[in-house]
Amino acid sequence: MKVKWALSIIVVLLLSMNVKAQPEARADEVQMIIYGNDELSGCTLWNGVSPNFIQGDFFGDGIEDFVVLVKDSSRVKIAIINKGVKNEIFFIGGEKEMFHMFDYSWIGVFKKIPAGDVLWSNYEDDFRTLEETPDDEKVYLNYDALYVHAIESCGGGFIFWKDDKWNWLQQE
Repeated sequence: MKVKWALSIIVVLLLSMNVKAQPEARADEVQMIIYGNDELSGCTLWNGVSPNFIQGDFFGDGIEDFVVLVKDSSRVKIAIINKGVKNEIFFIGGEKEMFHMFDYSWIGVFKKIPAGDVLWSNYEDDFRTLEETPDDEKVYLNYDALYVHAIESCGGGFIFWKDDKWNWLQQE
């Protein structure tokens, strides 16, 4: 009886150590990418929301990429690191902002949307449900997307790679 109890405790401890080690290992890898890349020089990992980095296949190439919230001297940006193309980095936010939002420090929710989930804009002149959205305005991806949201103002959206560019769908 004592042996079974001791073995159970050891298994639980080993499992809990493994669960804790994985996020730390990823965080270390993200830090190495940030500090080892000239495009990210002067940036630090932004700690305004947790998680502040996400791993997923955001380009549909079957390779796990990183999306990281980084802060430079003046603003928070989203850095999307394409691991399939030797750490090619796309920035959302900053000088050449494609969605006309230059600072992403408003993000209160930062998460991965799994492949296969439907993406749509729930606001087009008025609020609408997924069922009210025309089929030609729904986006289906066989790879992951991002979801960012401001808790206080209830605004945000989906960010996803399609047609060789980053796209935005509004979510209120």
